[in-house]
Amino acid sequence: MELLVVIGIIAVLAGLSMPMIKAMQKSFNSTGTESMIAAALATARTLAISNHRYAGVRFQKAWKSTEDANKADQYMIFITYLESKKAGNNVDAFRAVEGYKPIKLPENIGVMDMKLGSGIEITSDAQISNTTGLIDTTTFSIIFSPSGKLVIHDVRVRYWDSYTPDNDEIFNTVSRVNSGDAMFIYDKDDDAVAAIDKESSRNKFIIYDRDKFNTLATSARFSGYLDNLPPVYINAYTGEIIKN
Repeated sequence: MELLVVIGIIAVLAGLSMPMIKAMQKSFNSTGTESMIAAALATARTLAISNHRYAGVRFQKAWKSTEDANKADQYMIFITYLESKKAGNNVDAFRAVEGYKPIKLPENIGVMDMKLGSGIEITSDAQISNTTGLIDTTTFSIIFSPSGKLVIHDVRVRYWDSYTPDNDEIFNTVSRVNSGDAMFIYDKDDDAVAAIDKESSRNKFIIYDRDKFNTLATSARFSGYLDNLPPVYINAYTGEIIKN
């Protein structure tokens, strides 16, 4: 009887704590996200040094063209340089690193580079008011050289196997992503995803509260929120996040 009472008390306490746990999971925690990103950057830097080739982390939403981009999950994907002869002589080609799964960011957290694909800084609410603007600024890469130094390098993500693209379960065509056979759309000249065409890698980003962002009117998302967030910089020589 005493054991049953104890079990009952534990069950009641567990039931009462679940809403609190869920609230904590959904709470905005930029410090925890910084730690996740710092760990991913350290892994990418190690990959670059150990494999003697450019490697990095790509931020991208697992977004289907049939979905609301605001609600799509954002991931960190490990990418590495793909030899130009395997990528149609494209010297900017990168692919997902085999054996390294994409890392999902917390559902209430978003990361942006605050730039359009062309490198233009976001300076107005209109630039971030539609799906193209949102997908554009949440899709970017951070690249390390074979020596482990943070560099600015043009990036175009390709299939893992450029000869048999249907085998790639990470990056693929719009139709394969929409059908659920792949997670991310690779870079190409495509009207449906023009925002994630080839672009230069970045050396800074911002971390934002997706819940707050989504509750704001499109006329206030930049001027009333994003523009006031402090940028997160990366040490070019160590790959570590610079603390303010």
